[in-house]
Amino acid sequence: MHGLTLAAIVFLGFIFFEYSNSQNNLQAPVVYDSNKNQEVTQQELSNLRAYVDQKFADLPESSDKIVTEKIVEKVSVGEDKKQTSYIPIAQAFETRSTDWITVSDSGAYVDIANDFDKDAYVTWEANLKVGSGGEVYVRLWDDTNKIVVNSSELSSAATQYEYKYSSQLALWRGNNLYKVQIKSKDSNLMYLGGAKIKVVY
Repeated sequence: MHGLTLAAIVFLGFIFFEYSNSQNNLQAPVVYDSNKNQEVTQQELSNLRAYVDQKFADLPESSDKIVTEKIVEKVSVGEDKKQTSYIPIAQAFETRSTDWITVSDSGAYVDIANDFDKDAYVTWEANLKVGSGGEVYVRLWDDTNKIVVNSSELSSAATQYEYKYSSQLALWRGNNLYKVQIKSKDSNLMYLGGAKIKVVY
């Protein structure tokens, strides 16, 4: 077999060795030296070609399919993955009122089931401080149903702004308008720095 490169000769010798082993004939590998006048019989070439064809036939049909499946797996999101959204509901406000009053320009429509998920976890938070003593109170007001949201009341006696956080809230179904109400314990000036509803779904 004349004119073959050394790499091609070694490769053919390796394939022929594998083929020989597959036929339970454990002979030493046959390597053809281009410097020697060695010949391969027609039957050996035919058998070797059939063996190489079978090796290629055993390869996966599409390597692209394998790569695509790995990429999809990397970008998939687990079922326990949660998202968080914040809904601004009030800006800065101050008062001396000892009665509950609604913070002006406060309010946001929230529909948990349709905008997020029926099993969403809802809380709210407010940034509060007092002027010179006393205590400030805030709560969520459902203006659509004209009720106070249960467990929504927060309070603070801090003279520097601090965030106060509610426990989980049970909001009524539907697209309801929520507002913030505030009052002072003893007519001292009270401050609201802002408030927002937090939804985890």
